[in-house]
Amino acid sequence: MNRFFIFIGCVFITLSLFSQNDIKVASNEPSIFKKHQQNTKFLNTKRIQIDSISNLYNPFFSNKISNSDKLTFIRLTKTLQQSFQEFTDFNSKRLVEIDKTLEGNKPIKGSDIAYLHHSFQVYKKYIYTYIGIEKNLKYILKKTPDSELSQLYVSAKLSPMSFFYKNYYSVIKNTRIRRIINASDTIYKTKDNDFKKLILKELKKRNYKDIQKELVDISSSQHQLLDSALVKELTNNKYRSSRIRTDKKKINNYFQKDNTYKFLQFITHNISGFIGNVAGSIRFRKGYLYKNDSIRNLITSKLQPMDIIAEKTGFALTDKMIPGHFGHIAIWLGTEQQLKDISIWNTIPKQIQQKIRKGYSVLESARNGTHLLKLDKFINVDELAIARIKTFNTLSLNEKDLLYKHALAQLGKKYDFNFDVETSDKLVCSELLYQVFGSIYWPTDRFLKRATISPDNVLSLALFQNTPIDLIYYVEGKSKRVFCEKTLERLAKELGYIKQDGVYFLPDVICEEINNTEKCKRVYHELIYQE
Repeated sequence: MNRFFIFIGCVFITLSLFSQNDIKVASNEPSIFKKHQQNTKFLNTKRIQIDSISNLYNPFFSNKISNSDKLTFIRLTKTLQQSFQEFTDFNSKRLVEIDKTLEGNKPIKGSDIAYLHHSFQVYKKYIYTYIGIEKNLKYILKKTPDSELSQLYVSAKLSPMSFFYKNYYSVIKNTRIRRIINASDTIYKTKDNDFKKLILKELKKRNYKDIQKELVDISSSQHQLLDSALVKELTNNKYRSSRIRTDKKKINNYFQKDNTYKFLQFITHNISGFIGNVAGSIRFRKGYLYKNDSIRNLITSKLQPMDIIAEKTGFALTDKMIPGHFGHIAIWLGTEQQLKDISIWNTIPKQIQQKIRKGYSVLESARNGTHLLKLDKFINVDELAIARIKTFNTLSLNEKDLLYKHALAQLGKKYDFNFDVETSDKLVCSELLYQVFGSIYWPTDRFLKRATISPDNVLSLALFQNTPIDLIYYVEGKSKRVFCEKTLERLAKELGYIKQDGVYFLPDVICEEINNTEKCKRVYHELIYQE
């Protein structure tokens, strides 16, 4: 009876393989978050598939597999192979797309960072399933030799190597992609060096020779589940003259360079962290907007779910040290009623619901990590600006739900004293937005050969033509009693931009040496948002 249910499970999974690629989104939905939603849906579908397939293998792993069981086992293995191949077809294409977007030092989008971690998580599940099959079949074959099971055993040993080449070989030379995949991320349960360990294990000499030995014991007619190109490589070459050995040395050198980079990151993080923690504790007074009921009520009336809130604390030492106008930025999650109005409340975890009921509706990354905060405490500031994703109210429920799930998943992450937008295991305040609204190309700067994003970068996007965000409200406290509301033009001036003929420009000075004389000219960069 158990075998019958396994057969039904195989049929169900096989049918899902043909249906899961048919991801449809209503034509009237905005496109800015659509691709990320589709990618996430595909990966979640594959994760469910591989979990189901992996569980269906468990009843087979006893001391002996009967002939009837063997047929079902072979059918299940073909289903596994098909599922992994469909994942690979999608993933390899997506990785090449991401690789191409990074030409010319363009920073990687937050949604692409999420994709790299998420897809590697699913990839690992496939690999661990094959490793489990290999270990159990090895045990069974020691007791009862069987030619058909030997073929499946060789397939289980060879497939991880084969699928590495199909998925990651073409992009592993890209330093930024490799470092992101190899870094830890709590959301996707990846740890530092997971990628490195998995890949180098498949390419090592012992694994190569083990597979070589097993190939000798099965006939060429039994190679239907095997990668023909790798089989040819393994049967015709000793390890020392093989492509696999050459690739292992090359890839190992990549990771060695990454270790040096990680060490420098560690030093920078700790030095910067010490300075930041000392400076962050020094404040000369309270903010002019603090504990003012009329201002708080006005700000509350303006805020809508997933609004961006930026602040300036001119009385804090950190404000003097941070370049730019604004010193901090966060996300307004919404009140209980607001979340019910957009049909999101019931998807929020119960423990988070309890916090929101108590007023903890601000999501921020600060020196003590990513956490929830009350608005009353957040507005201990002199200036506050509210910006909004233009299309948020027109997003589908699935897109809104994905944004909230990704936002809340950031809770608990530590502060990024390296200020690197291309890492996701630690976050500064503006990097939180970079990750949550990852489908948006945010303006960034380069510092110490890395892309960084500041609160000013985030707010400056409101000045761009065809921008996906709007400035909703901007207020400054001149004293405890005097307040003034500011316009978009005033925001531009505070951020160092100018307006000509209704269009905002970023002024810059470019200098070059001509005939041993340095000549400088003032240039204006037009602000046009482009995907």
